[in-house]
Amino acid sequence: MKKRDLLFALSFLLLGAVILAQELKPGVARWNIKVSVLSGSASKTPKPLTVKQFKGLDAPAFDPKDYKTKRMRSPNEPGLQEGDIVKVEHAWVQLVALEKSSKGVDGDYHIQINEDRTDRDECVIVEVPFEDFAPNQTLGKKYATVRSTIRDKFFGGKEPSSSAKGACLKHPVEVTLTGQLFYDATHKASPDKPGGGRGKGGCNQNAATIWEIHPVLTMTITSKKGQPEVPCQ
Repeated sequence: MKKRDLLFALSFLLLGAVILAQELKPGVARWNIKVSVLSGSASKTPKPLTVKQFKGLDAPAFDPKDYKTKRMRSPNEPGLQEGDIVKVEHAWVQLVALEKSSKGVDGDYHIQINEDRTDRDECVIVEVPFEDFAPNQTLGKKYATVRSTIRDKFFGGKEPSSSAKGACLKHPVEVTLTGQLFYDATHKASPDKPGGGRGKGGCNQNAATIWEIHPVLTMTITSKKGQPEVPCQ
């Protein structure tokens, strides 16, 4: 590629990033919790959690008057709670989407994971906020690093799709994730829709749980290349 062409391509990508940033707007529902973590929690050793265990987490006990502004935590709860930092290994990324809110694009990377690379159904949702919406530079750098990994390793440096279907990965990627447990209480779970009717692509309205990792703080790719393609749905 000629130097002039390379400079043009870089300028085009930079312009696209600036335009995207101008379109992004903070979300609304429990937004302050989604983009932050409890003080000091990010430096603690994360608690291990498998994708299967994730799907079986019980709903937290909480006061409905407080849940919009406070994490659903109980001082007497011995198990995992909202706000805990967890580490999930052997999670297969099936789909990524640039998330939208009711008032526009909030910039979250919506990521669907599962414990089996060939299973897109009954997914778990994890999300990475746009770095400029972080409450401090330390968290912002973590979000920027994860998002950069997703763009560079999954989409050739481009943003994931913002369409309703998202961007399905024909070759799911195994990762290790760390981040905050978050209970998306603005969605209502039911016996036929335990994930509150959320989910895209092969997990359309069929997420396994309302629990999420939100925000994702780190992501490490652990899978090897050369595995068979998994059809998108």
